[in-house]
Amino acid sequence: YDAGLSGFPPAARADAVIPRAVPAFLDSPFGNASFNATSKQFQLGMLSVFSLSNFTDTALVETYALVPDSGGPGRWRGGLGLRRDIRALGEGVIFHGHLERSRLAPWGLFGGGEGGRARLAVNPGTPQERPLPPKVYGVSLAPGDIVSIITPGSGGYGPPAKRDRWLVEEDLREGKITLAGSKAYGHGGHEASAAKG
Repeated sequence: YDAGLSGFPPAARADAVIPRAVPAFLDSPFGNASFNATSKQFQLGMLSVFSLSNFTDTALVETYALVPDSGGPGRWRGGLGLRRDIRALGEGVIFHGHLERSRLAPWGLFGGGEGGRARLAVNPGTPQERPLPPKVYGVSLAPGDIVSIITPGSGGYGPPAKRDRWLVEEDLREGKITLAGSKAYGHGGHEASAAKG
């Protein structure tokens, strides 16, 4: 995805570019070494968390987290998507965004399930929630508005029922999947596993 903020006060005149993050591919077949919410910078060995130099008085990153259940179920679970919620603190902040995979979910292969879809929204989870189209330019944000950027997960590979039970339980403990999401794997007893973790 590509996203950015612009329209800052003259003292901080420039655009803030939010580094691109693309979903990772799959778990490693050699364990649970999945890459979630990787970015191009990761491939170069420099994973940039967020770049808003000189804009700390204008915008605040409130959420930077993996999205549970966004990796498609499979023998090798798809990589998780990433959620970033950014609050506009100043006047005249404008959001630009470009996402793929918001309408058609990333597909799974050889029996794997779909990954989670991408989504853009202003003030999510509030009465003022305003869903945005996947490609927007020039969305004005009032002070206090939050823009939420959710990148897609990736599809799973292979039948979910063939995923090792201990990997499913580890995903549950680490919050990568929810109890509801674990049902896609067809193993019983996840309730007890979740309670122990």
